[in-house]
Amino acid sequence: MVSSEPAHPRPTLLLDQQLYGLADSLKLLGWTTTRRTASTQDLVLVNEARKEGLLILTRDKDLVRKCEFAGVPCRLVEASGPVGDVARGLDKSLREQFPL
Repeated sequence: MVSSEPAHPRPTLLLDQQLYGLADSLKLLGWTTTRRTASTQDLVLVNEARKEGLLILTRDKDLVRKCEFAGVPCRLVEASGPVGDVARGLDKSLREQFPL
């Protein structure tokens, strides 16, 4: 029996406040994204990501450390430049990690 499920199902991407501008571009590239208010505390983000199976995208190295400690998937985004270029770069690396 062949499963129709992908080997690595694509997670919903949780963008922190520094990456809100990428949400629309990533959606156009086929990703499901979600955001939280700027006042949402890091530990709340980490707990939500754990419960909901989200992948956090952030520029905040402290948040990355908290995710690593909690065993929550997180990606540090260090690229800069036009939003479309950053989104396409993320899309490429995420598709390698989560192929369809």
